[in-house]
Amino acid sequence: MTASELPFKITVYDKNLVRKAIVSTPVELRMVPRFNLKGTATFSLALDHPALPHLIAAGSRVIIDYNGKQTMSGPVTARSINGPTITGSATFVVEDDFRMLASVLGWPVPTAAITAQGAKEHYVLTGPAETVLKTVVRKNAIDRLGMNLTIAPDLGRGSSITLEIRMEPIFDKMIEAVEAAGLGITIKQAATSFVLDVFVPKTYGLLLSEESGVVQDWSWTNNAPVVTNVIVGGRGEGVDREFREFKDPAASALWGVTAEKFIDARDVGSDLNSWYSRRDTTWEARDRTAANYAEDVRELNTLTTAVANAANAKVAVDGSYPSGSSERSQALSDYNSATNRRTSQAAATANSLTAANEAQAELTAIDAEYPAIRAAYEALIAKRASEALTEGGEKTGIRMVLSETDSFRYGVSVAVGDKVSMVVGPNLSITDTLREAELVWTFDGGVTATPSVGEITDNPDRAWAKALRNSVSRLRKIEVK
Repeated sequence: MTASELPFKITVYDKNLVRKAIVSTPVELRMVPRFNLKGTATFSLALDHPALPHLIAAGSRVIIDYNGKQTMSGPVTARSINGPTITGSATFVVEDDFRMLASVLGWPVPTAAITAQGAKEHYVLTGPAETVLKTVVRKNAIDRLGMNLTIAPDLGRGSSITLEIRMEPIFDKMIEAVEAAGLGITIKQAATSFVLDVFVPKTYGLLLSEESGVVQDWSWTNNAPVVTNVIVGGRGEGVDREFREFKDPAASALWGVTAEKFIDARDVGSDLNSWYSRRDTTWEARDRTAANYAEDVRELNTLTTAVANAANAKVAVDGSYPSGSSERSQALSDYNSATNRRTSQAAATANSLTAANEAQAELTAIDAEYPAIRAAYEALIAKRASEALTEGGEKTGIRMVLSETDSFRYGVSVAVGDKVSMVVGPNLSITDTLREAELVWTFDGGVTATPSVGEITDNPDRAWAKALRNSVSRLRKIEVK
C-alpha cells in the first residue's frame, strides 16, 4: 500500500512546531479521538524508518490527518523500542493537545501575583459558555502563563453558565458545564501556535439500528438516586448561619425515597461578606459624620448668639463712652473675636455637612449594590445544590459499539461530538452523543473504525431512563393485548 492510498497522514514536528518528517509507512496505527476528552494515538515504525530520530527527540509531536482532515495533534509522551534491529519496531504514544485544559489552573485573581490570591475566594464569571471558557483560558493560560495558545474569535455561543474556580484545573471546572451548554472544545496545532475553539455538534440524520448493521453491541445500566433533598449552608456562623433547602420532588415521587445531603458552601459568601463589612464601616462613618455635623450646628448656634450679644454690648458701650476710650476698644475687640470664631465655625459646619452628605451618598450607593450581590450569592448557592442533586441523582447510561457502513463513515458523515439517533432492544429509541471512535490501521487489515456512543454508569441522563421506562410500558401494553 502506497502513502497516497493511506487514509492517515502523520506529520512530525519538533517542540518549536517546525516540521521534520512525514510518516508514510507505519507498521500500524491506533487512534482514539474523543469528544471533550483527551484523545490518544499509538503507532509503530520499523527501526530503519527515516522519521525515527525526530520522533525519539524530546518534545517531538505530530499532527494526524484522517481522510484529509486534521483529527489529532499532540506531543509524543512515551516511546519504546524492541529489537532485534531487522524485525524490531519503535512504538510511540501521542496525547491530544486537548490535554492543555487539564494542565492549567484557574486562579482566583489571575491578574495578580501569587501572594495576592487571597483577595478573592473564587474567580466568578457568568455569560455564554464560549465567552466564559475563552475568558478564563485567556486570563490564565495566555496572560498569566504566557502559553503559545491562540483563542479563536468569541461568537458568544452556548447557553449561559456560571463559573467559580479557585486553583483548580480549568478542565475539571468547565467541561461538564460547556458540554451541557451545547458545545464541544478543540485545541489544534496551527502554523506557529495552538488554537482553542468551540463548535456546535451536528446531528446525523439517519436512524441507527441493529438491523441496519451499524449497532454491533450495546449495554445499559440504571442506578436509583441517593440524594433527593439538599441543604446548603452558606455564609455566617452559629445562629447567623444562612441555610437553603433544595428538593427534587420528581425523583422522590418516582422512586418513593427521600434522602438528604448537607453541602458546606460558606466559601461562596465572600462578596456578600465584603458587602456587609463595607456597609457596616460606611454606616458607622455616616453616623459619626452626622453626629459631628449636629455638634457643629449647635456650636455655630452658640457662636451666633455670642456675636449678637457682643454686637449689643458694643452698641451700649459706644453710647456711653467717648471715641478712643479703652472701653470702646475692648467692646470692638470682643465683637470682632466673636465674629471671627463664628466665621471659622461656619466653615467647619459646612465641611462637616459635606462629609455627612458624602457618607450618606456612599451608604446609598452600597445599599444599591445589595440586590445584585445577594442574587449572585443565591445563584452560587443554587448551583452548589444543583451539582449535588445531579451527582446524587438517578444515573442512567448506555454504551454502544457501532460499525461503519456506506452511509455511516467516521470522518466523512460523522465525527466525535455528533448527535446520532438509535433504536435498540425493546424499542429503546433515543439520541445521544458519539463519544469516541477507535480508528485502527494495519498493513494487512487496512482500516477499521469503531465509533462508540454514550456512557455507562456515571451519566445522569434522565432521557435514557425515561426512554427505557416508556419502552417497558409499551411492551406491557403489547403483552396485555
